[in-house]
Amino acid sequence: MKTFFMVLVLVLSGLVAGCQQQNGSSLAATGTQGLLDSTDQRNRRHANIDNVNTRMLVDDWDMFWLYERSSSLTPYIVHVGNR
Repeated sequence: MKTFFMVLVLVLSGLVAGCQQQNGSSLAATGTQGLLDSTDQRNRRHANIDNVNTRMLVDDWDMFWLYERSSSLTPYIVHVGNR
């Protein structure tokens, strides 16, 4: 079942990557000045958003594969990690 989901995720990610524009342009006006933000400020904000989303992807991957840490609600002693 996990193999099916892995193949499904790979196929869907390939479809999403194939649908993006290849010339680097997007619908947003990236080379113009806005009323509130300059081009540099907008680029820094977008880079920060991309950075946070990339770091959250690791947490989402761990949650999908149930790799998160054990709960302290169990009455038994559960050891996670190396000694």
